[in-house]
Amino acid sequence: MKKQTKILSIALIIAICTVMFAACGGNSFDPSDLQKELNGLKDKYGELQTAFNTLQSELTAKQNQIDKLRTDGAATQEELDDALADIVALQTELSAKQTQINQLLADSTTAQSDIVALLFQIDALKAAIAAMSPIPKLTYGVGDWDGENSTYAASNRVRTGIHYVELGEYPCTYVGDVTNATLTNVFSSGSTPFTAATGRYYTSNSVTTSGTYTPKQNPEYLLFGERYVPVSILSYSANYPFSTGTNNGASGTLRWFKVEPIKWLIGNWDALPKSINPSGTGTADTMNLVAAELITAGIPFHASDTLWANSVIRAFLNGAFITDAFDTAERGLITSSTVPNNTTAGNTNTIGDGVSTTDKIFLPSYYEVYNASGMFNEVFNTDARRQGVLTDFAIANNAVMSLTTGSHRKGYWWLRSASSMYGAGIVSVTGNYFYGDHGNSLRPAVSVSLGSLYL
Repeated sequence: MKKQTKILSIALIIAICTVMFAACGGNSFDPSDLQKELNGLKDKYGELQTAFNTLQSELTAKQNQIDKLRTDGAATQEELDDALADIVALQTELSAKQTQINQLLADSTTAQSDIVALLFQIDALKAAIAAMSPIPKLTYGVGDWDGENSTYAASNRVRTGIHYVELGEYPCTYVGDVTNATLTNVFSSGSTPFTAATGRYYTSNSVTTSGTYTPKQNPEYLLFGERYVPVSILSYSANYPFSTGTNNGASGTLRWFKVEPIKWLIGNWDALPKSINPSGTGTADTMNLVAAELITAGIPFHASDTLWANSVIRAFLNGAFITDAFDTAERGLITSSTVPNNTTAGNTNTIGDGVSTTDKIFLPSYYEVYNASGMFNEVFNTDARRQGVLTDFAIANNAVMSLTTGSHRKGYWWLRSASSMYGAGIVSVTGNYFYGDHGNSLRPAVSVSLGSLYL
């Protein structure tokens, strides 16, 4: 469960200040007119309050119903389907009420105490809805993304024709210069919105030295239903553009990033059961996933040992990353995988120690990415498809980026296969195999047990 702390929105603060300024300095200010507007708003708030009270009663009844199903242990698939359908209907109603409140927020005569109370109720109702789902239900989609567009939308980040699923959350998109300045000003002044954080942190590297890893925890804040993470960035180059078109800036610049669902490319879509893929063969026991984008960087592969079993990056993925990116229920979906590390990688520049590891999070190997029988060949069957696009958060964490036409906004990403040359194997910005020891990004992989999913 991702706990969301209720706090006052910046939009509300701005609206309140606007009212105070107009009331004190406007020559045409008429208190009776303002009172009439406030009375009208209060009537609307009363209607909203009644609607929320009704929703609350329905949520309580639904919670009791699902609790009984859990306690009795006799829940049928149809009963769970019905319960979740009711939850979706309540979510739709909540969204409609949120829209009404957003409209009221735009009015300069907003009554602050009433709106704050309603915002708190929205957060409480959302939390109640999240608690009702006995098993996380995953969101699937088909990617439609143009890698040459440096201003691609947040909802269109994966390749055309490849199926993906959303699992976990991580800082991703830069908020833009206007919002960044607003958040930074409020953050620096210690204003009310930042007196309480969500309690979640996202771990990155605080130093730029190759082979060195000093964890830095970046806190998450909730602002009017959205979650953001401030980061004092590490820049491989200050001239790398974010998806908004703004350059990332010099190391030490404070940038804010929106926390968003992680999209994972499905490596065995054709083998999934028909409940997920209507044309699937149903031969798979797990759903094999690899991150659609290069989600972070700045984590060295190793301190002195280039073998996966002893690597810094393996410890990071199965320690800080899995804790940061997934809640308890989501971690329960991820199965422990036997990860082979041997000399069957199929390239003369890769080596292995013959020792298999057991990991929940891992990096793909050379064999899995480049061999026709590899785990992820279904999505990585050409060099163009192997190219990895950097998230804004990765750019802010010392990633190396290509600015060349044909590989614009692409980065280098680690494989777990050690290199006989130096460092570890990587996939280059053109999708070819290479090797290196720093500046590379992370494209983690996981396997989800199909038996643990609500399908």
